Amino acid sequence: MTPEQATGTGRIVVGIDGSPSSLDALAWAARQADLTGSSLEIIMTWEWPSSYGWAVAFPSDFDPEKDVRHALESALEVVRAEHPGLGIDPHVVNGHPAPAATYRGRPPHRRAP
Repeated sequence: MTPEQATGTGRIVVGIDGSPSSLDALAWAARQADLTGSSLEIIMTWEWPSSYGWAVAFPSDFDPEKDVRHALESALEVVRAEHPGLGIDPHVVNGHPAPAATYRGRPPHRRAP
């Protein structure tokens, strides 16, 4: 499909965790969105580490959300450089990746509050 044939009404959702394979998935999703005239929605999640029995002490500057935001921004720099005209909607979500991706993957009018 050429850009002239694309309808521009689609949306591609991809979840990443910073691993090489997830960044490959992001690169594929960005190319596909560019080819089809779709927007690209990128999800990256974080959770507080859980422990059972023992209380886990975290350093005072431990901020998993900040770390995830930094990793997402690094990934976005590459995508924006390779696809400058692509509409990108990045999301950092507190929670498990599966429900977050399922929720974001639904059309907006079908998402429960």
